[in-house]
Amino acid sequence: MEKVKRVNMLDMANEFLEKNKRGFRLDGKPINKSRIKDAFECITKYEKEEKKFLKQSKPNKYNSGINNKYIDKVVDSVQIREDLIERLKSKKEKKIDHYIYSKYIKFLNKDKGMSIEKLPRYYTELERRLEIIKRIHKGCNASDISDMAYELMLDESNIHRDLRIISDGEMSVMGQRVKVEYRKQNDENGEEYILSTAHPLFLVQNLEQIIALLNGLKYSYEIYGYKEYARETAVSIWMQLSDYATNRILNELPKEELKIDINWYKMIADEAEERKRKLEEEEDYIIDSFKTEEFISNIGEGDEYSYLKILKNFKNPRK
Repeated sequence: MEKVKRVNMLDMANEFLEKNKRGFRLDGKPINKSRIKDAFECITKYEKEEKKFLKQSKPNKYNSGINNKYIDKVVDSVQIREDLIERLKSKKEKKIDHYIYSKYIKFLNKDKGMSIEKLPRYYTELERRLEIIKRIHKGCNASDISDMAYELMLDESNIHRDLRIISDGEMSVMGQRVKVEYRKQNDENGEEYILSTAHPLFLVQNLEQIIALLNGLKYSYEIYGYKEYARETAVSIWMQLSDYATNRILNELPKEELKIDINWYKMIADEAEERKRKLEEEEDYIIDSFKTEEFISNIGEGDEYSYLKILKNFKNPRK
């Protein structure tokens, strides 16, 4: 059986820092050495403190086997990856640290002969919530929530917060409010299970395909029982189009050749514009609420109100 490669974490971190003292570049912007060092502060700081404490403490029957364990801090490839994921969980902004830790893993694999699996991929806030939406489409239970938290490098409480934001309609994509409702029920084993409705979000078709899709929805709109579904879908699609695309459809493309019913397109364009206007008004209303006496009265002298707590008071201002 092949022997597991083990390294001293403190020594490896310091060697990695020395090798990369000129820093890295991410998205064309430099990451200097001090920023790289900050990413490893929890490794170097705590291990140095452990070393100092254990050297000062006298060996006795309770710590006789502990000193070497903590001073050497020798760990295997699996533990290194788990430690890095745990550190990323605690960081609010993960992008730079994720990049640095990925470089660190490459360094250990290439220079130290280790075999460390890559970190889970980095997700922006929007990408993360879209990933959660895709997963709850298939249904998920408590263990799936735990797996999501691990793979997204978050605590489970963050996943539950994202689920609340998604279900409350507090998320918007391309100017369109996204609200994915889901319900909880128990499976055959009595375990709580989350089910959601399907909710496609992004369009990847070219302009001609979009026109074919909207034309098909126009015919569906004329069929009893499909009217509201067709109209709602068409407006949602229109809201995701760029100004260039909508202008091309309304003003430039040949109407007869492409079977463009201008009245249908103008109807969905007007409704899409109205929805965007209402969404902007709601956002302005919440911002203006910060200037009211009610807002000011909520903040007593010496109180430590967070903006999140105050925003909660104005979450549904029109109700």
